Amino acid sequence: RWSRGLGDVYKRQTKNTAWETAAVDDFNGDGRADVVLRNRDDGRWSMTMLSGTAIVDAGLVDMTRNLDIRVLETADYNNDGRADILMRHVSDVYETIRWVMYQLDGTTVLEARQPDVTKNQDWKPVVD
Repeated sequence: RWSRGLGDVYKRQTKNTAWETAAVDDFNGDGRADVVLRNRDDGRWSMTMLSGTAIVDAGLVDMTRNLDIRVLETADYNNDGRADILMRHVSDVYETIRWVMYQLDGTTVLEARQPDVTKNQDWKPVVD
């Protein structure tokens, strides 16, 4: 598993304290950790592809700006060699709880969908 410490190092370089590390995984399939940051004020997402400490590419990612939807887990859900992001709405209102899965290729969203998964907040994903 990738270290969230990489995200903390990159976040310090942005000098904008509104950006927080949301995920660290290999989102472009090059075998190296990449960092996803989220702006806690406006919900924007940013991704930086890394090669060691060198920035290979970076950009905003077109994902939900709803601040009640949070990253739960990253994994290669579609077996394409690149990490995807599973998110969940954190509301306590049963009817508004939903899951969102983004399949990514770097900063490009290949597909976004809402899988029909339980709304019960007690259930958590297990990724193997």
